[in-house]
Amino acid sequence: MTGWFITEKLNSDGKNVIWNKYGCAPLSAKGGDPVITRIVPPIPVQEVPLVVTPPMEVFQVKVYPNPSASDFSIQVMGSSNEAVVVRLLDATGVVLNVNTTVIKGSVLKLGSELHGGTYFAEVTQGANKQIVKLVKLN
Repeated sequence: MTGWFITEKLNSDGKNVIWNKYGCAPLSAKGGDPVITRIVPPIPVQEVPLVVTPPMEVFQVKVYPNPSASDFSIQVMGSSNEAVVVRLLDATGVVLNVNTTVIKGSVLKLGSELHGGTYFAEVTQGANKQIVKLVKLN
């Protein structure tokens, strides 16, 4: 046998056993070369074809500054040309504002009218969706 082999347990029946290029066999009575009783042919290895998948669509939402005492800047980067929708929600899930005229790559400023607290911006572009936590300081 040749190649790499993994075993959980190897029994030797109380005899010295060696593993060499010929297989696993007990040593001969003279202590020399092992007694070869059977050679097991190697298992053929099937080659798996390489599958190249196209790169996934890039979708990234940047928010800065966060936390903020004034307003937030939200920038959406993506390879899709689908419309971008930004919904502003309070901590209880109530929708405060919806922006449907966002152009990818542009910067949307929002939140100047908000009081201090935690808010969420739900940014959607086609099948892509990301929710960003916003912290407004007083």
